[in-house]
Amino acid sequence: PTSTASPKHVERIVFVVNTEYHLLVTSSLLLEAYGDRSAYDVRIVEAAPTNSPRFRSVVDRSVLGVPYEQWEVDHTGRDLTGDLSEKVSALLGRGVDTLVVFHDDHPLNVYLSSRVSKRGGTVCLAPDGMKPYYSLDFGALRNAAHVVSKTAQTYTALFKNGLTPTFAYRKRFGYGSNPDVDELWLRYPENVVSTRGKRLRHIDVFQKEETVRTVASMFGSARLAESMDGLVLYVNNILSNEEAYEEEVRVIDQLTGRFGGTVYIKLHPNTPEHQVRAFERLGATLVRTSVPAELYILSLTNSVVVSGWSASLLMGNPSCNFYWLHGYFERMGCMYEHIHMANPTDHIREVSHLEEIEMPGSAGQDVPEHETSQQR
Repeated sequence: PTSTASPKHVERIVFVVNTEYHLLVTSSLLLEAYGDRSAYDVRIVEAAPTNSPRFRSVVDRSVLGVPYEQWEVDHTGRDLTGDLSEKVSALLGRGVDTLVVFHDDHPLNVYLSSRVSKRGGTVCLAPDGMKPYYSLDFGALRNAAHVVSKTAQTYTALFKNGLTPTFAYRKRFGYGSNPDVDELWLRYPENVVSTRGKRLRHIDVFQKEETVRTVASMFGSARLAESMDGLVLYVNNILSNEEAYEEEVRVIDQLTGRFGGTVYIKLHPNTPEHQVRAFERLGATLVRTSVPAELYILSLTNSVVVSGWSASLLMGNPSCNFYWLHGYFERMGCMYEHIHMANPTDHIREVSHLEEIEMPGSAGQDVPEHETSQQR
């Protein structure tokens, strides 16, 4: 007898990545949630200029086993090769059922989101740092100026690239504020500042050791030292003022004084050179690669991970202790005043005194992980 069953629908999914962290999350989702080729047709678009520090640590994209396109687009949406409109037409021409972006206000993502939404597709905003968990208050005047500037920048970028907008766009404040976004993908959906009426989807990443090994091979290595046991990893942030940078140097000085040569500093790509030179004088080992800090965190054992408030620490690792120092920077009077931040995790301990930082297994580890120094 002839089968009358309808052919199985294959969901066509496109991930647009602008940073190594985006690629890290995409890789985990691809390998752990979307690996069934009979159900999912996944394509990755890497939108970043090849002459920037971005993606230099990616050595083997083929390990993901899916079509992978590299588009020469900078952070303003400016196409560096002159053929962006053709690439966009080809991508949309193949059909997109689900578009996953990490920056919903990047000009390219604004355009793609609008086109996919108008064609009945689903637009998803995947997690990018701490954005879902903090609020900003610049003041009404500065907010208005920012809205006008970003809106004009988006339209300029689209017209320059031959991408004629068929929609009205206005930059909005707040996570997930792009009206074409349908779903917010979050590690901690219960702690999101505002849902804006979007559907929330809880996602987990790196649930399997094999995923960590595969993604590490894509970046070449995820090792800080021959042994990844008993280290101190400091993930540095872009800070608000010179006083904060000076205070950060004192933090590193105290950490190296207590933990010696086990201290490693994962530099932010935009860390000022004067700060790098100051770190070099303190004896800590500087990690200059663009390998995401999360990949190092996943590879550590019995170690300490410290940062001002880097979202890298959201990744977690049950064998390690995690500390945020934004309470310390607030106590020292050099924290951003316009950022109101919440800790969405149970594993990151917020401290206001450096003496509270301890290796796993040290005395005093009976304090519940969710308890902050201000509560003690």
